[in-house]
Amino acid sequence: MLTTIFIILVLLIAILLASSLRLRFKFNDEVRFIAAGYIIVAVFFDITNWRLTFRLAGIPVKQLAVGKTAKNKAPSEKPVKKREVRKRWFQRPQLKWDYAKWIRQLLGKVRVRHLKLDISGGFEDPYHTGNATAIYWTAKGMAPNIMSHVDFSPDFGANRMNYRGNGLITLRMYYIIKLVVRLLADLTKTKISSFSILRKKGVSYG
Repeated sequence: MLTTIFIILVLLIAILLASSLRLRFKFNDEVRFIAAGYIIVAVFFDITNWRLTFRLAGIPVKQLAVGKTAKNKAPSEKPVKKREVRKRWFQRPQLKWDYAKWIRQLLGKVRVRHLKLDISGGFEDPYHTGNATAIYWTAKGMAPNIMSHVDFSPDFGANRMNYRGNGLITLRMYYIIKLVVRLLADLTKTKISSFSILRKKGVSYG
């Protein structure tokens, strides 16, 4: 009995690790959506109507309206300086070299089933358009297998981004869990090392 249960658990874990996370999207004049799915669970985001739908085995189980709170929010009494807004937008996180390398390895495992995305336009503030351009070229270096299917034409005089295309990419859950475990292990190791250093300093000064 225990052997049977053990075999079933092993097979279940193997299926979960071997299954792929699916990400698909479509942008055109009629439809704009992004959807993510894993085995029988899926999340569908209708960008046109700002509606999030959760599905189980293809059956909608929950719908949420998103974005309305931000749209209906009263304007702030104090005007926000453009410099402060720039600090909030496109802040580049300082990643350890190992983390960047691991993320790049993960992106290299992504399988492109079909992908074609054309992005054009810009933001009201040319500063943000410039940052978006920098992020685009950085992403091309980090994930050439994905970004080779993405074209970006910045327009520093525009105040709107236009997206057009569709795609389907997949990634096995094993690679995602592997990255999470490596990150958690490294963070734990860093905290233990920091604690040991502080403890030694406390002893030496004590």
